[in-house]
Amino acid sequence: MSKNRAVPRTVCCAIPYDRQNMKVLVITSRKHPDKWVLPKGGYESSDGELKAAAKREALEEAGVHGEIQRFVTTIKGTTATYHFFELAVTRLDDDWLEKDARARKWVSFADAVKLVAWKEELAQALHLSSLAPSR
Repeated sequence: MSKNRAVPRTVCCAIPYDRQNMKVLVITSRKHPDKWVLPKGGYESSDGELKAAAKREALEEAGVHGEIQRFVTTIKGTTATYHFFELAVTRLDDDWLEKDARARKWVSFADAVKLVAWKEELAQALHLSSLAPSR
């Protein structure tokens, strides 16, 4: 698939969290290893549902097991339409598909927002999640 397609790509994104410890799991970007992102990737027809794609991406990119708790938002970008889901983490694998390509770490909500701010849609989705402090 080329990057110059007319139809924006459908990207599904997990916001992996541990509510008990009020932490969000972030991972390093493969394209920009010095920057942090949330697990996300393209929807595949075999996923069936958008939330299943978010769950699959979290497992592949971060070794995360958990349950989707809620849909957060859809953000239309110039090259992709992003669908965000909160994922309550139940377990982390020590060995996962992209282990050699990515690091992962638990951070506070505020730190997660700062770390992913270079990708505006990721920070925006975090602010819209139920993890955001109430104003």
